Amino acid sequence: MSSLSPVTASDLLFVSCVSNWDVARQRLLASPCLQPGALPLVLHANVASAAEAVNAVLDSGPQARWLVWLHQD
Repeated sequence: MSSLSPVTASDLLFVSCVSNWDVARQRLLASPCLQPGALPLVLHANVASAAEAVNAVLDSGPQARWLVWLHQD
């Protein structure tokens, strides 16, 4: 049985698709842990599908061990 090392903030990349900036600002971006500089956050706006955003993130070769997908609201 293998052991996993603890997850730290640098292991995480938060990602969300945004279709409505007002909703994203009022809900997602109002979260204390997502304030500028707190944790890495990538937002994809005007994508045709969540799959498009997933592929864009994966194609960018993220350094994070874990990708955390968030809904804008």
